[in-house]
Amino acid sequence: MILFIHIIIAVSGLAIATLAFAKSSNNNLIFSKILAALTLVSGVVLTVQSSASLVKACTVGVAYFGLILILNYKTSKKLADS
Repeated sequence: MILFIHIIIAVSGLAIATLAFAKSSNNNLIFSKILAALTLVSGVVLTVQSSASLVKACTVGVAYFGLILILNYKTSKKLADS
């Protein structure tokens, strides 16, 4: 069940970050950051509960947060310029 919730939160976070960048919305940017934090928390819970490889979990997590970080940074920059 926690895996399903984790996936929904992560995909939603990516969608909201993309939407925030496309529409330059401050509310979507804040929501994107909240979803990224929830993804991190649920990912840590999953890693602790399961016998998943820490290296695999961290690699995927770093890639996800790298993409979210880039989108959020570019959105912040667009909002500051406008």
